[in-house]
Amino acid sequence: MLAAMVEALVGATLVLAGVTKVFRPQRFSRTVAGYELIGWRLSLLVGHTLPWLEIAVGCALLTGLFRPWPAATAALLFTAFAAALAINRLRGRTHLACGCFRDEAPRPLTWLVVARPAALAVLTLAAGGAVALDPTRAGAPLEERFLIVALGVLSAIAAFVIGDVRTVIDASTASAAGPARSPSPNLLEHTKDAW
Repeated sequence: MLAAMVEALVGATLVLAGVTKVFRPQRFSRTVAGYELIGWRLSLLVGHTLPWLEIAVGCALLTGLFRPWPAATAALLFTAFAAALAINRLRGRTHLACGCFRDEAPRPLTWLVVARPAALAVLTLAAGGAVALDPTRAGAPLEERFLIVALGVLSAIAAFVIGDVRTVIDASTASAAGPARSPSPNLLEHTKDAW
């Protein structure tokens, strides 16, 4: 049951994250470009397709369809995000716009921030594996599935609200710490022309 709840929480979080980005693909594409890992054209592609992938994987996790592939895909998404954060941290960047949910403001980039999606990848993979190996989970009654989905959605909404509160706290902390390092001017020129 705990593994299924983790799977539902991750699923609801991915759906919520995808929905908040799917209606603003240009903004999300700019955020992706801000990581300075891929060119602006590929950033446009990622900005337009990643939210739909998050929604699809989240829905599959919530409904239990195609097990264990949604958990593996979610773990891969979290791993890629952790790697992108780690690369930027190793480059010396101290602030970066996450791109998660509605968060577009640069936030402090610490190793703890890098560790969160890495831990989510491991947790998601472990939960997905446990649920896939539990033969009783496949035939769970409708009421249990509904409860798991509801808990997942409520937890994702709570995380979303907590994230908004943390954004305010981080913004006040960041303003006291000094200016954030912005992306290189050359990248901004290319992305500005693309919009």
